[in-house]
Amino acid sequence: GDDAFANNKDGRKIYVPDNSVGNSSTDGTYKHNWSAYESDIEALPKTASGNCGENGNDCTYTLYENGLLVISGTGAMANYGGDNQPWKDYRSNIKSVVIVNGVTTIGDAAFMACSNLATVTFDGNSQPVIFNQYAFCGCGFTSVTIPSNVTSIGDFTFSGCPNLTEVNIGKGVTSIEHHAFNSCPKLTTITVDTKNTKYDSRDNCNAIIETTSNTLVLGCKDTFIPNTATSI
Repeated sequence: GDDAFANNKDGRKIYVPDNSVGNSSTDGTYKHNWSAYESDIEALPKTASGNCGENGNDCTYTLYENGLLVISGTGAMANYGGDNQPWKDYRSNIKSVVIVNGVTTIGDAAFMACSNLATVTFDGNSQPVIFNQYAFCGCGFTSVTIPSNVTSIGDFTFSGCPNLTEVNIGKGVTSIEHHAFNSCPKLTTITVDTKNTKYDSRDNCNAIIETTSNTLVLGCKDTFIPNTATSI
């Protein structure tokens, strides 16, 4: 916003992702847009970086010292087991993840056991995205809002998230696999976007119901089962 860094004193650094530093003559970079503070802008210190794509370097990752993990590239991330992610040694350090536009699939167990991971942001991502099985299993979320461009939530995707209290399903989700939110003991609030044509949370039931079959897909301890739900 206006005057966001007004009166910034010498020695007070502004840290931004390293691929956004550029120089004062390059459009789209922080140094160009905030040229008055060019001497104060530095890249965030990196902890680790490398490839994480299904086909190698089609997707890459950068982990910064402040706990930000950025996934960028095109296509699908690689699938992992329980303990072979390239950032596995830093999982407890990861606090936030940014998925850059172009990434289409979050791989199996990609962020499994990132116990301090609290937020995932899709940066300008408007194309369909799939969450594979166990992708966010055991993470530290307190609430999850599935963006409108996410179409599928795999088996056990958010299972074992001990602090998760709220789930909001976006309008684009057309598939929720078994046990997607299994073993989330604090889950008390569940809603579905009213524009979703596959699922609903009719009558403020605090659950996910498959609209055409009237099947209750996900409930919690505060769920009210409406009379129109015919199977579980």
